[in-house]
Amino acid sequence: MTAVRRPRLNAVTDSGQYIVVDPAEAGAQLPALLKAVEESGRIVRIVREGQPVAELVPVRPQRRPPQGDPDLTVKFSPDYDPVEPLSEDDWPQDAR
Repeated sequence: MTAVRRPRLNAVTDSGQYIVVDPAEAGAQLPALLKAVEESGRIVRIVREGQPVAELVPVRPQRRPPQGDPDLTVKFSPDYDPVEPLSEDDWPQDAR
């Protein structure tokens, strides 16, 4: 049985610390690299001949839009046409 190697931590860049691997190591160690990304939130950078070619990045949880107060929701009548001009009777009394 072959022991699974841990990914090497061998680069600190100006944008932070990455797990840097070459393409062959990335292919051989993909499950371990995915686990490292998942557990630590760090980025795995795949480098070929000293040049970055790809990154594995953690997926950030999607933020849910704020739930508004249902009492403040605007509801339009089915016969409302937003491009039809309002008649004099449609305007509030104090806005005439």
